[in-house]
Amino acid sequence: MDNKGSLENVSTKWVAEISEHCPGVKVVLCALKCDLREEQEKDEEDPQPTTAMIQYNEGLEVARRIGALRYLGIYPRANITPSF
Repeated sequence: MDNKGSLENVSTKWVAEISEHCPGVKVVLCALKCDLREEQEKDEEDPQPTTAMIQYNEGLEVARRIGALRYLGIYPRANITPSF
């Protein structure tokens, strides 16, 4: 959620790799570090510069573009992961 380059690599690099090595496999796009976005929203009064977080809709758009089955957020600090 804090690295736009990584999100761009999903469609420019990783989808092709997956298609080449695992044709026909279902893809689930997972957004890691979702808890960082929530912390940033809570801490808006903090004067320190922060990294622009990837918004949910941006990730969802990439998931749609690559034909992902699902788009899921992972919250590691809260120990919350989606059930498949």
